[in-house]
Amino acid sequence: MRKKTSVFKSNILDLGPMDFSLFGGLSEEDIKQQLASRDKFYDKFLLFDKTKNYTLEEYMKIRNVIGRDILFNDGIYQQFHYKFPNNYGTSVVRGSHTQGFWEVATTKFTDKVPNNPLPKKKRLRNKQLKKYGSTLSVISDPKRFKQFTDVEKYMAGLLVTHLLPV
Repeated sequence: MRKKTSVFKSNILDLGPMDFSLFGGLSEEDIKQQLASRDKFYDKFLLFDKTKNYTLEEYMKIRNVIGRDILFNDGIYQQFHYKFPNNYGTSVVRGSHTQGFWEVATTKFTDKVPNNPLPKKKRLRNKQLKKYGSTLSVISDPKRFKQFTDVEKYMAGLLVTHLLPV
């Protein structure tokens, strides 16, 4: 008997990131230019950058600070997590669900960070997360900005506004 082989042909083209300039958003050239002219002051607060390749140890440190895994989605093109000294931060995302705009959510980090890294076994990890909770919580509705400089102004306002201890 002969084995039947199946061949699947896909007519779907992978177009990559969508050009949102047609819909009022930003083109990829605009994004590259904005990211190149970012203010280096905020790099010291940068906790996670999707474009960087982290080692497993670095990712585990980031995961312990955030308290959960960072979701990687094909529709997200840029993703940054910032943590400020006053335990506030921002999550900056740009992707297909944001129509090409920068979407910023204000986050708050708690002090209930476990001393030990999260266990590898799911049951023990869930038990620890239930005890301590996620160390990161979103405290505002997302805001959309067209320019990354507006995102930096928002982060500057967050640094100045919440200088009281949390």
